[in-house]
Amino acid sequence: MGAIERKTKTTVAVVRALLTLPEVERHGFGIALASKCKAGTVYKILDRLMEDGWLTFRWEPNPNEKNPPRKVFSFTEKGGREAAVFLRSLDPAEFPTPAPKPEQSHPLPAGGTA
Repeated sequence: MGAIERKTKTTVAVVRALLTLPEVERHGFGIALASKCKAGTVYKILDRLMEDGWLTFRWEPNPNEKNPPRKVFSFTEKGGREAAVFLRSLDPAEFPTPAPKPEQSHPLPAGGTA
């Protein structure tokens, strides 16, 4: 359970970004944008979440045909439940819930891009 044991600010930001619309598939770059974390770090966290059975993925053709296909991630049933429990278990003093900014009040559309 590597992702659960590693309660870092980045892991928390990624899980929070995924839980904004848990039923929507998101590609890694969209998750990085939503979490405001570096893409390389986000992909390492996504790998841990997949190892823990929280996420699954599928390949999606890239809208820009010159670029390779991209992974699109979604919660497993177990992952959605455990992610919510994970966030509830956080110490609010250590991991305060960020207040939404006006431009962030609307969730990203499917695919995680604006």
